[in-house]
Amino acid sequence: MLTIQPHQLSLLDQHQEQRFRATLCRHIQQTYPAYARLSPITLTRLIGFGLARARCYGFTWQASLGAFVYLMAAVAPDFDRHPAIHALLVNTALPVEGRLAALTERLPPGVWTEAGRAAGTIGWFLSQDSFGL
Repeated sequence: MLTIQPHQLSLLDQHQEQRFRATLCRHIQQTYPAYARLSPITLTRLIGFGLARARCYGFTWQASLGAFVYLMAAVAPDFDRHPAIHALLVNTALPVEGRLAALTERLPPGVWTEAGRAAGTIGWFLSQDSFGL
């Protein structure tokens, strides 16, 4: 019988996380030209901060984590600091993994425009929900 030790599972998790970050990096650099100028090492590090922030909101699925980071690249690195967006991200009446879908379903396009206009690069460097900053 094959037995996998806890440290082996940890190594597998780390490997999977590295591959996930590398995949996000490639897709972001291909989709958003502004990020193509960054080295993959730099962007992967920024993605790590973004993933930490997404996890702070309770996201655990790779699809949700990736979508959060894509929104950082597409809208603004600190898109979640917009009051209407933040309110949905922390809305406990919604299932955690459904909150990103709620953003696209419930928010008018003007909110995304406002979030983009108020954009700051600080979002890449925050590792937690920073609404109060």
